[in-house]
Amino acid sequence: PTNIPTAVPTAVPTAVPTNTPGVPPTAVPTAVPGVPPVAAFTSSCGPFPITTGNANMVINYEFGTVNAADAIQFTVSATSTGYGAIGFRAAGMMGGMTNIDPIAFDADQVLDMAQTTGMTPPTPDVSNDVTKVSITNTGGVITAVFYRLLNTGDAADMALSKGLMLNFVWSFGNGKVDNGWVNHTPTQRGQADITLDACVVTAVPTAVPTAVPTNTPGVPPTAVPTNVPTAVPTAVPTAVPTNTPGVPPTAVPTAVPTNIPTAVPTAVPTAVPTNTPGVPPTAVPTAVPGVPPVAAFTSSCGPFPITTGNA
Repeated sequence: PTNIPTAVPTAVPTAVPTNTPGVPPTAVPTAVPGVPPVAAFTSSCGPFPITTGNANMVINYEFGTVNAADAIQFTVSATSTGYGAIGFRAAGMMGGMTNIDPIAFDADQVLDMAQTTGMTPPTPDVSNDVTKVSITNTGGVITAVFYRLLNTGDAADMALSKGLMLNFVWSFGNGKVDNGWVNHTPTQRGQADITLDACVVTAVPTAVPTAVPTNTPGVPPTAVPTNVPTAVPTAVPTAVPTNTPGVPPTAVPTAVPTNIPTAVPTAVPTAVPTNTPGVPPTAVPTAVPGVPPVAAFTSSCGPFPITTGNA
């Protein structure tokens, strides 16, 4: 036993203490606290235009997914100093403001609005199921890009689907969507029954061959070529040539020639000549000389009256 340590203790620390952190702090936060990142919309079909008949309201939509859930994205441009809005309801419900599921936007925000119940402006939905992608305001035209799930699970939102027929409503006007709405004029609104595209996608041809090309034939040849005929030729003719006809000629005529006619000529006339005419002359003429006879009319259809209005 010994009290002597096996290693001499190091009196000097291996590193000098410092107040500088090993990793420099990030001066700018990488995300805004309390604001979740916007999930990416992946388009799978579209975009498709919705005809408004008004050059001041241009609407397109496309189908896709957000986190593997089916979604629809709208790009809406409104020539407005205030707001723009779109909405959906069951097909055939033309006119009025009842039962519309609206989405409204202005130059700063996009809001999911509660379903309408009358002619009063809609209010923001308790559950905001619409996500803003971007908003631009250029030359008096506000363009908003936003999406929502086809089925948000919110009873206040209309469930959408590919190929669905619905009544589509749009409008634009002055004021903010959350404060100071101003009623739009008759030329700043519209609606129509439309059918969302069914997005029937045809199969994309495969650009890459399914198999690697090869010089080896897929089916081997059936046999090796040969000069030997498949059947032995016949050296001897099947019949001996002969000058004898196959059918002997007829030496004797089939009938004896004759000068006698086949029918005896008639020596006696069949009738005795006579000066008496075959038909006796008519003593009285049958028609007036110089006046042609009237041809007879034979009816086949009618008579029919022609109305003159005068007795």
